Parts: sequence; structure tokens; C-alpha cells
Amino acid sequence: MDLNIMHTMLQLDRQSLCHRQQIVSCAASALMLFNPVEKIGWSRCAYQNGDAADITVKDAIRFLVKPRGSGNVFQDDTQLLIDTAY
Repeated sequence: MDLNIMHTMLQLDRQSLCHRQQIVSCAASALMLFNPVEKIGWSRCAYQNGDAADITVKDAIRFLVKPRGSGNVFQDDTQLLIDTAY
């Protein structure tokens, strides 16, 4: 999954890297190939009693974006990515 997203992101030109929505759309096109509810891991932190909980693709993704250019700041665009992809 990581390599697919990286490969897709490398296709963006410099101008596209200045626009948050274009960055998110590009990553979403790579993420669409994966089932959002497919279980890809587990976590013992999910429950206070120490029981393990399955982690799905959509819950495992974190997508932080900082478009090129001055004045642009890092922003957690995870929900926008999930909404755009699925």
C-alpha cells in the first residue's frame, strides 16, 4: 500500500504539489485500490482491558499534507483522504 501511494504521488508535477486538494486526490486514487475495511493489523491499546482489536485500512492511515510554498502549513488531511477515496 505504501509503495502504491508513493508511486502515485511521484507522478505529481511541481505545480500540483502546491495544492492540497490535488495532493489528496492523487493519494486517494492510489488508496481506492484497497478495501477500507480490510483488517491489516491489531492493537492492544484499543481496549482498556488489554484485549486486542483489529485495525482496518481506513483506521491505520494517517495522511499529513504540507503543500509547497510559503504560508502553507502541515495539516492532518486523513479524513479528507478517506472521504475522497471511498
